[in-house]
Amino acid sequence: MGLMVAILRHGLMIQIAKEEKTLVEIEKELAKKSAQLLNITIPQIKFFLNKLKIGDIDNIKYRKSLINIFVNAIYLYNDKLTLN
Repeated sequence: MGLMVAILRHGLMIQIAKEEKTLVEIEKELAKKSAQLLNITIPQIKFFLNKLKIGDIDNIKYRKSLINIFVNAIYLYNDKLTLN
């Protein structure tokens, strides 16, 4: 019985070591991804939105940029249109 417990304990220790190594790798990857994210402040967002607000609605480039910014997808059905 003691030998069986020792074998199980050894197997668990090996598995824990593998999982800890995987955890370290995941944490490194998360740190890399987090470093790639932009840190945008509220004043920057307000500035951007105010700039959009004063655009020329008759300018086709301005209209296209508004659609590119705010519309992710358009779904056209037989009876309705959905914007995402």
